[in-house]
Amino acid sequence: MTIKPSDLGATTQNWIGRSQYSSDPYLDGRVDDVRIYNRAINSSEVASVMNGQTLESVTAAPTGVIAATADYRSINVSWPVVPGATGYQVYVADSLAENAVYTKVNSDLITGTSYTSLGLKPNTAYHYKVTAVNAIGESDMSAIASATTDGMPMATLLSWYKFDETSGASAADASGNGNPGTLNGGTAWITGKIGNAADLAGTNGYIALPSSLVSGADTITISAWVNLDSAKNWMRIFDFGSGTSTSMFLTPKNGANGKIRFAIKNNNSSEQIIDGQSALATGGWHHVAVTLNGSTGTLYVDGAQVGSNTSMTIKPSDLGATTQNWIGRSQYSSDPYLDGRVDDFRIYDQALPADEIAALAGL
Repeated sequence: MTIKPSDLGATTQNWIGRSQYSSDPYLDGRVDDVRIYNRAINSSEVASVMNGQTLESVTAAPTGVIAATADYRSINVSWPVVPGATGYQVYVADSLAENAVYTKVNSDLITGTSYTSLGLKPNTAYHYKVTAVNAIGESDMSAIASATTDGMPMATLLSWYKFDETSGASAADASGNGNPGTLNGGTAWITGKIGNAADLAGTNGYIALPSSLVSGADTITISAWVNLDSAKNWMRIFDFGSGTSTSMFLTPKNGANGKIRFAIKNNNSSEQIIDGQSALATGGWHHVAVTLNGSTGTLYVDGAQVGSNTSMTIKPSDLGATTQNWIGRSQYSSDPYLDGRVDDFRIYDQALPADEIAALAGL
């Protein structure tokens, strides 16, 4: 069978005992207990109907569904109880087009009458439908309930080093906060990813940033473009601290498993680390970023997440007024200096979301 009742459209001649053909005879007999179900009932249910029993049916679709903005990443959806329902499903679309596809967002059946839709894009409209479920099946979808997420709070740049200078030993802070960097040792200006870049020769070159640069940051994003000539164990993209007992750093290749690593420690505590999937590649420009937000730290390479740690307890502000905030140099004197170029080095006071990290990486 390929034709469904719904294929017949809005029928106008729905009769009991009479044919659509005028030449056909009318029914000669008695009719009782006519029932129409919105599903195909099984053989045992047919027997129940023959005995005059009432079958359980799919519940009505939920009514009064409400979608309300929670913040820039989430929307709360709620609805009244549907009699006879044992649970509910929530569906979402990002368009009100007639052919918009609604995708189920919950993995388990919802037993309450509310759902929080998480991980949404800021300043974006979302449209929800809800169904009720019982032992027989799932109801029709509810009417659409829509809400728009808030715009994301503007992240503030604490420092921004474009490294577009052509001479001298000072790197301007484009954030407007007056935190210039100072080039030291074998460091020069060279063509970069965006304009110019700082070229660190891997011997004694590094860039010193002002003290207490991140001392007030509970959440943070640090990002940069890096082009390595070589990747030696424990060389640093950046290392902010006050010596080997208190610091946070990003190395393109750690000496333990050979992968890119972010680590933070305070007052000789154990390091809390985020490892990537491999060492940062040499011989080309790559975007790196690390974010810290509450207990979650995330590491990105070229706009894609490569590692995370959901058990972070140390914040940049816990490090205090750090005095040795360096690009290209480690707190450990035996570690090698960075061998390569650094461009567009940024420090934000918030953990940027993944889509904004991807945008910084040009995706």
